[in-house]
Amino acid sequence: MKILGKAGTLSFLEKKQDKYNYTVPPFLKCSKEFYFKNKEKISKAIFKKFFKQKIIIRSSSKNEDNLNQSNAGKYDSYQLNDLSTLNIQKYSEKVLKKLKNKDEIIFQKYINNPDYAGVVFTREINSNAPYYSINLDTSGKTDTITSGANGTQIKNIIICRNYAHKSKYRKLLTVIRNIEDLVDDNRLDIEFCVKNKKIFIVQSRSLKRVSSKIDDKLVYSALRNIEKKFSNLQNSPVTIPGKFTAFSNMSDWNPAEMIGVKPSLLSLSLYSELITDSVWSEQRKNYLYQNLKPNPLMVNFLGCPYIDLRVDFNSFLPNDLKKLTKNKIINYLVKRLNTNPELHDKIEFDLIETFFDVDSRSKIKKYLNKKDTSEYIRSLKKLTNNYLNSKLLNKEINKIESLKTKQDGIISSKRNNIESIFFLINDCKEFGTLPFAGIARCAFVATKILRTFVTHNIIEQTDYNSFFESIDNVQKKINNSLLNSKNKNKFFKDFGHLRPMTY
Repeated sequence: MKILGKAGTLSFLEKKQDKYNYTVPPFLKCSKEFYFKNKEKISKAIFKKFFKQKIIIRSSSKNEDNLNQSNAGKYDSYQLNDLSTLNIQKYSEKVLKKLKNKDEIIFQKYINNPDYAGVVFTREINSNAPYYSINLDTSGKTDTITSGANGTQIKNIIICRNYAHKSKYRKLLTVIRNIEDLVDDNRLDIEFCVKNKKIFIVQSRSLKRVSSKIDDKLVYSALRNIEKKFSNLQNSPVTIPGKFTAFSNMSDWNPAEMIGVKPSLLSLSLYSELITDSVWSEQRKNYLYQNLKPNPLMVNFLGCPYIDLRVDFNSFLPNDLKKLTKNKIINYLVKRLNTNPELHDKIEFDLIETFFDVDSRSKIKKYLNKKDTSEYIRSLKKLTNNYLNSKLLNKEINKIESLKTKQDGIISSKRNNIESIFFLINDCKEFGTLPFAGIARCAFVATKILRTFVTHNIIEQTDYNSFFESIDNVQKKINNSLLNSKNKNKFFKDFGHLRPMTY
């Protein structure tokens, strides 16, 4: 279709609106040249057409619809709540100031207090990948997204074009797809709002073309494979409790923070080998939790690492719980997390009980009966006593202190590089990540116990803060090194591995 500009496209879409179940809000348009020759006449026409209504005055420049260059946001638009001749002319001329004589200006009815409003990009802007991107605002305003204003109610929804019919926004996306067909262009920027289930199309324009040639079929094939993998993971492994699972990149061992949301293959492979394939579950087993071997903790969805939460939750259950009780716990936890996604980074503090503290019983009895609660509490007490009485922490610290000597011996040996890597990784697991996981677990238990002490007024918040401030942690060591050392190389040797994304 020939590029008509925003005004021309609106006129074209207005003629088709009844057939395709959308509404273009009433509007008037004219060129800059025509406006200045007929200023008074146009002002009266606007006042008459939109009497006692709010309007939006916006530009329609040929530069905004240039397929080789994006000029979104370059031109001004204004909302008029007071429809006086003075205001119409004042804000019209502000918009027209940046326009050329042949460019047009649009006067359009403002849809007040919509249920939600937003912008749909019908393709990924930079790569042209086949995704609808919906920037959505539920604040009741229609301009927060296009104006760039900050708003806590704005969210971004990404939907594969091939899966649009399965989305809860399918009615909106059906309209968008119809507009694509009407204008014979699937790379559009469409501003819309929805009120009382009625879809209003406020503007539509073409997006800047990109050179990327992504094969849609390859994308759809990859997504189908992920869908199959997800479905298979929901149904397996049958050997562990729980009917279904969920996935998170923010929970236990937090891959998003440790190696990033799209890590290199080497980072993903190392993290799996050093921690999430078997070390994590061995540590839990050693501390009297359920033995989850050989289930891996982390799964890979097209290079993006996620934690399998059914496996994760099971690894925090005491090993002597009955299977029926385990099933009840896992099913409840996954269901609650799915309905409360804000808990993804608070799982061990706010969702699952990983040891016994003064709040455990009150939390557990909310979803288990009296008999199951007693069984769960009894098991949690047993493994908590193991933390307190078995000197686990000292054993883990001793292992880590021996690691440096073992590493130096391997590096100074005459083995070839492949052999050295093999032994370094093996020692890193046995004397590094395994005891580190144990120390981290002890630290978590201690921290949560202290938090509950503060909550129940057993200790003061100032005592809690003072205790943590007294610990000689890594951050203090970094600060002291920065203050006292002038040797940059030594600083990076000691702390360089702690940079983000280099874990």
